[in-house]
Amino acid sequence: LKGLQSVKSGYITKFISWQPGDFFDQRLINDLRARLNKLKLFLAVNIDIIPKGDDQADIDITFTEAKHRTIGASAGYSTAEGISGEISWEHRNFMGGGNWLKLTARGAEIEQSFSSLLEIPDFSRLDQTLSFEAGYRKQNTDAFLAHTINSSAGIHRILTPELGIRAGLELEYSDITDTQGNRNFYIASLPIGIHWDNSDDLLDPHRGNRLSLFTAPTISVDGDRI
Repeated sequence: LKGLQSVKSGYITKFISWQPGDFFDQRLINDLRARLNKLKLFLAVNIDIIPKGDDQADIDITFTEAKHRTIGASAGYSTAEGISGEISWEHRNFMGGGNWLKLTARGAEIEQSFSSLLEIPDFSRLDQTLSFEAGYRKQNTDAFLAHTINSSAGIHRILTPELGIRAGLELEYSDITDTQGNRNFYIASLPIGIHWDNSDDLLDPHRGNRLSLFTAPTISVDGDRI
């Protein structure tokens, strides 16, 4: 492995499906190239076969890393919210293992929020993503004042190129003050689902089928009644 700078080599070796001494199989090379390009961590990935004689060869992989950090900002105005702005920062190789971290702060005249998202791809096995989210939101309108804290954890596994499943846990706490006084609410849900997609293109499909089935059993508790 050549050219790696901030991406850890141990993360890349997860995708190498052969062992030293195995028979050469071009399909494994093609699969590796496709997986590495899908990571969006590299500008270029070159895989070279270097013959050594005695029917053996070395496989050299040379990488050109892309920039892994992005900063974004936006501003706007609407009659409902007034002036608003948003700033975000993301790191697509957090801690060197291909983890994706995104932080977002948003402010408007009646609402301010902060959110964070961490995704750990190929967690424990290939094609399995572990994710964590957390956020805070303040809403201050003529009708109410609300402070909300939410967090969630989930796992998404690709079983076949067409079939995937996901499950998670979501928690939310709200402190609301309105004409009825001050109240606290606690919400917990267990989202779980399955999806099928054999379309020819993810963003612009022309043929194929997509099917999703999701449910989220939820319990809500008024803090004043605990």
